Formats: sequence, structure tokens, C-alpha cells
Amino acid sequence: LALSPRWMYWTDWEEDPTESNRGKIKKAWMDGSHHQFACKNNRCIQERWKCDGDNDCLDNSDEAPELCCKYQHTCSAERFKCQNNRCIPLRWLCDGDNDCGNDEDESNTTCSARTCPPNQYPCASGRCIPISWTCDLDDDCGDRSDEPDSCAYPTCFPLTQFTCANGRCININWRCDNDNDCGDSSDEAGCSHSCSSVQFKCNSGRCIPEYWTCDGDNDCGDYSDETHANCTNQGNLARTEIFQCRMDGLCIPKRWRCDGDTDCMDLSDESNCEDKRKLKCPVNFFACPSGRCIPMSWTCDKENDCENGADETHCGQTCNDSAFMCHNKKCLNETLLCDRNDDCGDGSDELNCFINECLNSKLSGCTQLCDDLKIGFKCRCHPGFQLKRDGKTCVDIDECTTTYPCSQRCINTHGSFHCLCVDGFELSPNDPTVCKSTSGKPYLIFANRYYLRKLNLDGTNYTLIKQGLNNAVALDFHYAEQMIYWTDVTTQGSMIRRMHMNGSSMEVSENI
Repeated sequence: LALSPRWMYWTDWEEDPTESNRGKIKKAWMDGSHHQFACKNNRCIQERWKCDGDNDCLDNSDEAPELCCKYQHTCSAERFKCQNNRCIPLRWLCDGDNDCGNDEDESNTTCSARTCPPNQYPCASGRCIPISWTCDLDDDCGDRSDEPDSCAYPTCFPLTQFTCANGRCININWRCDNDNDCGDSSDEAGCSHSCSSVQFKCNSGRCIPEYWTCDGDNDCGDYSDETHANCTNQGNLARTEIFQCRMDGLCIPKRWRCDGDTDCMDLSDESNCEDKRKLKCPVNFFACPSGRCIPMSWTCDKENDCENGADETHCGQTCNDSAFMCHNKKCLNETLLCDRNDDCGDGSDELNCFINECLNSKLSGCTQLCDDLKIGFKCRCHPGFQLKRDGKTCVDIDECTTTYPCSQRCINTHGSFHCLCVDGFELSPNDPTVCKSTSGKPYLIFANRYYLRKLNLDGTNYTLIKQGLNNAVALDFHYAEQMIYWTDVTTQGSMIRRMHMNGSSMEVSENI
């Protein structure tokens, strides 16, 4: 058995009395059907794609009026049939997207007649949303009909929650943490943010360890720890592994010097780099004029990975997005189109001028949005969708496997996505993609061979857990048991040790 995107192939062996065993290779569509439709351009498509509102043949012969007027196309019970015979899922109705191509699925007639299942709430716009989304301070309907004045918003539990000025309830640990969790900054009002004597106070009010300043890392988030008066060349330039930018004194790792990336605001880390840029790139890498090495697969992908676009030159006969390609392969500025002058030399820049193909979805073939050009047109998609290779069909973007927008769990939806949190976390009301802990501030446990330490992620509470170890080189934490596990590797033998978070009950868990 073998598979292709649309076909499945298999060998079918049979006995023959006159010959030795012989076999045939057979094939069928992925849905098991064998029926095909022959397009006028000799392309073959599935029979069920005929007269479905999509230009599958690419020459519209499967959607020809003389063919489809005799063909009674039906949709399954869980799909909606558009007037152009296109079948779309029922959940796409009244969702703000023109899925039929003629706005039929978003019309007042369709949406006013729609009924929602018992477990869903009917929005005024006709959209159906889960009942649990109502009265949650989020405009899920798009017209706020799920948040009417009659909503009785729950009061906050005083022992574990803080009541925002806008009525929202947030975890009480989020009060005065320098994050606008309420959305109206009421959780940060009246807060006195002071830092200890061994800490540095950022311009934003955040406290970080003093030794984090002037180290080349933007720990404050606003660079105030790298640009304040104490960041001079005293003590920094003495460290041979550090490079200091000329204009603002920012310190960066010296390995970032002449790497093709601009790390200093004044470009001083990329100046006078001619000698260093003579180095050769590894095999299967492309050398930019700046000396930067990029994978060879990044060349000719229509994205400028080299600063001067050198990775996109000599890529065959193509024009950039702002140019028009003549029939003779000449690239012409779009301002010269349809000006009654033969600028191409073959007259192709004056053909089919000012025809608005976007007025006819059959002519353009765009499934969502269409931009009319002087010559031709360009299809676009709604946010959350992307064009297929045919340049016309919009398909859903699975953000959960491409851009990874959620900090923990992600569920892809049609044209969008939803973020979820694991137990012990909940979505931040200020950023629905970020999960925040409901049980206090998170911290980091790390080992340095001879000791174990704990550090809050904001740089506070730097605590020694255990010292006097032999050679702790790996570390893990069992959340349910609240136990720390680590490997202790010595020349006499190696073992896995464990102990409680407070440093008590240290024991050997296993010899290895």
C-alpha cells in the first residue's frame, strides 16, 4: 500500500493457472471512490467535486453553467448548501466570514432563521457560541449580545481573589506585580514598589538583582538596567568576552560582534568587520555579503534573510511584489501599466486593462477577499486564513502548530484559536494567550555541582536549598511529591538522590 495526497495505491495479486503468480497495481481516491470527472484541460478530479462552487479543474469546466444546471448537487446534513452549490460546515454560518463567496452564509435571511443547539447561546448576529462564554466579560458574539446588562457577574472571593474596578476577578497574588491584569490597572493602583539594597529598580518599577545590570541582557524589559549611569567601561571592558556599544554603552557578548545581526543601536558591533567576514560558511550554507551564514534552503524563498537581499538574487525569472511581469519575462513598474504606451515591448502591459474581475467570483475564483489590479487581480484571506498554492483558495491556519501563540495548551478553531491552561494556572485577563499561576509566584531551581538554589523568575528570593554536594549535574522536580531529584556523579560511583524542598530527608533513590 502507498499513499499520495489524493490517491491510495495497492498491489492486487491473483492466481493464474497458465502463469506464475501475477499482480496488478490498483488505485482509488482517498475516500474509496473510483469515479472521476475529466476537465477540459485534461485534468482529472473527483466526481463529487463537480458543481460544488470550487474551481477544482482550474479552468472552471467543472463549474460550467451548462453542466451544473442539470446536476443536482446535495450536501450532507451537517453542511450548508450555498446557492453556488458549495457545501460549508454549519458552524461556519454567521461567523463573520464570507465562506459561500456571495455572503449568503452571512446574510440577514440566513442568520435570522438559524437556530442554535440547546448547549449553545444564540447571538443577535445569528452566531452560536457555547453557553459558558456568556457573561464572562468577553465580547464573543462580536456585538456584545452575550454580555447584556442583565448579566449578574459573580462577586470575587475575598480570601483568594481581588476585585478590579471594572468588576473583573483576578488571583490575589497578581495584585501589585507590575502587570495590568485587570485591564484597567486597578490592580496596580496604590502599590508601593520598593527594591532591597541588593536589587536594582528598573524604570518600570520592577526589581532585579544588582549584578544583572550592565551584563548585556535586557532584564528590565525597557533596557534601563543596561543604560543607567553605572554602565560605564569600568569593569566591563576588562572582561575580554564583552563588547561595548559606542553610543549607549550597552554591553553584549563579544561573539555577537561581526555576526551579521545588528545588536547595537548605532551598528557599532557590525562596523569594521571586513577581515572577519572573509571566513567561509559551512557546507550547505549561503554566505551573505555581511559575513552572516544562512541555510541554503533560505535562499530564493521570497524572504530577505541577508541584509541586502543577496539571498533572493539570481533566482530565475521572477519579479518582486510591486512589479508586473510582461509576457516576455521583463519586469515592469506597476505605475507604467495601462498608460497606452507599450513599455513591455510585447504589448502585454496594455492588455485587459481596468477589468474588475473581483465583481465576479467565478471569474476571479477567490474564496474570500479579492483586490482588483490594473491588470488582473489578487486574492487575499481573512485573518486566521492563508492562500493555498493555487493563489485563490483560503484555508485555515493552524496557529497551534505554526506560530505557537499559547503559553501552555492550544486548540485550533476555524480562522482562530483558543488557549487553555493546565491545572494550577489560568488565563491572564490582560493577555488571553498567557497562563499565570494561581498558587503564587513561579521559581527556578538549578544546580551548580556543589549546591542547589532557588530563584524567583523576577530575580527576587534568591535562596540556598542545599550545599556541600559532590557533583550534582542533572536536576528534576516531582511536583506532586514536592521532591527534588538529581544525579550525583563521582569517580567512585553515580547515584540518583532526592530530598524535600526544604532540604530535609536527603536519601539515595537509586544507584546507577
